[in-house]
Amino acid sequence: MFISRTYQIKVDFIRNHQNMIVHTDTANTFQLFSAPYTSAWVVGTAENQEFGTSECDLMHFDPYLAPIMEELRTEFPGESAKYLKGYKEVLEDSELEKRRFFINPMNYIGRPENTLAPHYRIRVGSQDSDTSLMITLTLVLKLMQTGKTDVDYEIVWDEPHGRADYPGEMTAWVKKITARN
Repeated sequence: MFISRTYQIKVDFIRNHQNMIVHTDTANTFQLFSAPYTSAWVVGTAENQEFGTSECDLMHFDPYLAPIMEELRTEFPGESAKYLKGYKEVLEDSELEKRRFFINPMNYIGRPENTLAPHYRIRVGSQDSDTSLMITLTLVLKLMQTGKTDVDYEIVWDEPHGRADYPGEMTAWVKKITARN
């Protein structure tokens, strides 16, 4: 998710960038990303690579931070020296907004010119520290809102990112949906 709240919240995120965003439902669950959530301060995450180009493999993709960082430059000279250049480069990338649009499934769901798959199965682990549960829930609600697709959604208890499934359930689900057709 991109920072889209008020200016003051953006400034607070920058001032507190050394602190981790912590999910505190249980003692052993936490978010791995510091603020800003998706565009890591030091380029090197899979998310930074996702928005890269053939000329630049890893890059920032948050166009909102450079102007704020510029304004806070005198208050945080060390951070500005380390990070500002990379975020300013984002402002010069005229194709970035297109890439951001293309990668977001929310931009396609419910549009009359797009055909949805008839069935979706989405699982997320309750201990997932890479993706907010709200991201998957928002996707599920958007799919359900269309009324054109069947969505099987569950939060799998005590599972991390990537292992949110129980043995045999995926095969059983595929058999179930293919038997209907």
